[in-house]
Amino acid sequence: MSEQNPFATFQIPVRPWLASETVQQTFIKLAAQWHPDTNAAPEAQSEFQKINTAHQILKDPVKRLEAALELENPEALAIASEGAIPSNLPELFMTIATFQREVSTFFAQSSPTPSPVERAVQHGELMVLRSDMDHLIERVEHHWIRCENQVRAADLTWDRRTAETLRHLANTQREMRYLQRWKEQLHETRLKLEERL
Repeated sequence: MSEQNPFATFQIPVRPWLASETVQQTFIKLAAQWHPDTNAAPEAQSEFQKINTAHQILKDPVKRLEAALELENPEALAIASEGAIPSNLPELFMTIATFQREVSTFFAQSSPTPSPVERAVQHGELMVLRSDMDHLIERVEHHWIRCENQVRAADLTWDRRTAETLRHLANTQREMRYLQRWKEQLHETRLKLEERL
């Protein structure tokens, strides 16, 4: 994570949860103020770059939570980062890994120029894979929503936060980091499967 404090750049207090509209509106306001095309001040370019960097962090719930924890309790974040896959996710991890192997096998064994019969067989296999993928995406999204709800709940009591709250948030951030990566992988897989349908 950057040395910069993205919350200070956006002139907002450190919080684990921010509404995306708030982040976007603040970014637009600051970007308009500091854009080098409209601001001739010598520091405009560097300020604009800081604003862009802060925006990339604050609009991403995983990076934003990481930044908040680095500022509030870097030790809790470091301890949480050392762990393996969170204890409630190994089964989901194995299911996703197995599914990705099945997709890789399908692509390795299917002909890029199939005959009509092969095309029909491949289409059936693709439909099964797509159904499995949709189910996996739902499971990942279910975990993601649970994590978001935990962050929102912590945000409601942020002014009374404790070391225990911050440790719990650090574990939630680690979980969200895995879930975000799996969401991205499954999205890429969906695009590959859609190309074949």
